[in-house]
Amino acid sequence: MRNQIRTIFNSATCELSILLIIGSMIVTKLSMDHHNGWNDLAVVASSIGGVVLVFIIGWITVKLITKAEVDEMPIKSRLVIESISRLLFLYWILITFNLIPALIWGVLILWDGIRSVKQVSNKATLS
Repeated sequence: MRNQIRTIFNSATCELSILLIIGSMIVTKLSMDHHNGWNDLAVVASSIGGVVLVFIIGWITVKLITKAEVDEMPIKSRLVIESISRLLFLYWILITFNLIPALIWGVLILWDGIRSVKQVSNKATLS
């Protein structure tokens, strides 16, 4: 079960969904700041993010219940997408909460990124 969950979260569907959700969070925040409240763009971006979130939760649930095989995303591509997602998430924290929380999260995100690269390099040397 643990390997299946890891494989699902390392799939292209999951990684791209996370990227879309973070992108919609940024667009919503910037649009609301620019227009001092909700506007059409913020509503559309929030709706897209919500639909993607519901889709990915349903997709993960179906894959776990049916125990269907899911292909992992290639390691190099996954690291690039994860890095972009991390940077965008850090940017969202910066524009939403300010500098101090962004610095704290930045340290955690940097540590996780280094850990991911080390895991990939360890797998490459073992293979």
